[in-house]
Amino acid sequence: MATANGLERMSALTGLPVAEVKNRTTITGDIQIGRLPGVVQVTMLTPVEVLERLNILKFFRDHYGA
Repeated sequence: MATANGLERMSALTGLPVAEVKNRTTITGDIQIGRLPGVVQVTMLTPVEVLERLNILKFFRDHYGA
């Protein structure tokens, strides 16, 4: 249940279908379930277009120097 919740939230944030989020987390990311109830961390490589749409691309470029 926690994994599905994390995937659905990442899908809602990025606008990508849940199936694509699952694929991206499997290949380039990770799903970590915390010890406390409801704590899930989903990581994946995200397309630049999505980061631009979310207005957070600048933070990544500043941090990684790209």
